[in-house]
Amino acid sequence: MKIRFIVPDISDKNETQVDYVYLTRLFCAKTPRSLSAGRSAKGRKLPMMPLALPTLAALTPPDIEVAITDENVEDIDFEEKLDVVGISFMSFACERAFQIADEFRRRGVCVVLGGVHVTALPEDCALHADAIFIGEAEETWPAFLEDFRKGKPKDRYVCEVKPDLAKQVIPRWDLVENKYYLTPLVQVARGCNNSCDFCSVRALFGRTRYKPIGNVIAEIEA
Repeated sequence: MKIRFIVPDISDKNETQVDYVYLTRLFCAKTPRSLSAGRSAKGRKLPMMPLALPTLAALTPPDIEVAITDENVEDIDFEEKLDVVGISFMSFACERAFQIADEFRRRGVCVVLGGVHVTALPEDCALHADAIFIGEAEETWPAFLEDFRKGKPKDRYVCEVKPDLAKQVIPRWDLVENKYYLTPLVQVARGCNNSCDFCSVRALFGRTRYKPIGNVIAEIEA
């Protein structure tokens, strides 16, 4: 069984003075995409690998082959023989995420979608996926893999209970080309105690939950 996680390209995102595009050009290694002809400004806006995909990779059993492609760094190989493609994304990347999903589905690959945008607008995202993940996926991702092995995956997996952050796995940074990013991420908490009307975090993830300090140190060391 072979799974590839994908971060969609955000090069078409409107550029502003607060984008990371300037810092990544200054401080990060040039990516395979940025070295390609006519791509000098492409693939430079994502300053770090989102935590979701390395975390899902760590939750995947060792007998399953798993890899991560950040389309901001390298092109996607749509010809690759895969069993599952997983895409996690925020709203500004939804158009490209749907394009990628539709193309892999056209080729007969099972496509699963998750992340903040999917959690907020599941019905729209379900049109482009074989399965969607609503909420945090520490419990639902292993359930999907078990269902997929049995040939009976569901079309929707919903987080019913917030994961215990004391039991979190260390993300698979060995699958990530860290030289292309400003920094790795370390997560110390999820959710928020505030309820700002412009922000979705409290509504989607609830009140603040903290990781034990020992877990945070282990992630830093990794």
